Amino acid sequence: SDDTLLLDSDGVLELNSSAGAISIGNDDIDQAINVGTGAAARTITIGNVTGATAVNLNAGTGGIVLASTGAGDITINSDDTLLLDSDGVLELNSSEGAINIGNNDIDQAINIGTQGERTISIGTGAFADIITIGNVTGATALNLNSGTGGIVLASTGAGDITINSDDTLLLDSDGVLELNSSAGAINIGND
Repeated sequence: SDDTLLLDSDGVLELNSSAGAISIGNDDIDQAINVGTGAAARTITIGNVTGATAVNLNAGTGGIVLASTGAGDITINSDDTLLLDSDGVLELNSSEGAINIGNNDIDQAINIGTQGERTISIGTGAFADIITIGNVTGATALNLNSGTGGIVLASTGAGDITINSDDTLLLDSDGVLELNSSAGAINIGND
């Protein structure tokens, strides 16, 4: 048609090929392709779970947008590896709920910043954060390791620093070991 071409059916409308590809918008013409954009509650299905079926989403500089503007979730589920990799900024944010990483009951390691020379920041914004690491269940352990950069524990306000052990507490230094107070008594064995 040199003008509009409409295909409209009151029943099923199918487009199939038994011996070749089915192509839509595969010519070199800069026009939009709309699928299911009418204002109707539709379920739009692409692909299937049979055999080696694959779905490829490709975009140039226009990018790819996944959006759910109502109560509908966006679910990405892989029975194999799931990779998120960005050459630019990679952000994970939520405006109305918790951000959970590894909160299911699966015994697998969680690795953050295990390769490369990185600065890893947790709760460094100028806000009143509560940062919890670890729990008191069973054989849960917490290890703080550092190289020549050392470990610093600092409370710059009225907050205490409490170290409490129900078993042995060891303080051991290959260098100087100092115990000082600038504004109060130093008590040892006064409980």
